[in-house]
Amino acid sequence: MIKKPTTIGLLLVLLCASVQAAGRQPRRDVMGIRLDMSEDEARTRLQKIGNQQKEEREREGEGEQEVWLLRDRRLAFLVVAFVREHKVRHIIASARQGARVRYSDVANLKNAERATDGRTFAYTWKVAANGD
Repeated sequence: MIKKPTTIGLLLVLLCASVQAAGRQPRRDVMGIRLDMSEDEARTRLQKIGNQQKEEREREGEGEQEVWLLRDRRLAFLVVAFVREHKVRHIIASARQGARVRYSDVANLKNAERATDGRTFAYTWKVAANGD
């Protein structure tokens, strides 16, 4: 079961867009899942590292989103969204409570958007799907 957002220690979001900032670029993948990866390839990888918890279809023609519980000591779950062309649109990874994952291990914090509710923090980096 996924815990309330206030108990989550880390939220990493990779969105399909270009980075225009200097410095360390965000990672190209999360647990082997990368932007623009085919849905079949992503599911094959996800089945090796976790169990699907939930699948939601978005409005007609807009794709779907899946929640995968991971068998990993640091990350608790992934949310993977697909566009209607069956490619990965974005990936959200959440750290397991008590796990030590540094935001700076993902990318330069100066290049991220930051959000907080005072107890938890979320950093968002925009990256190019094709590596440009």
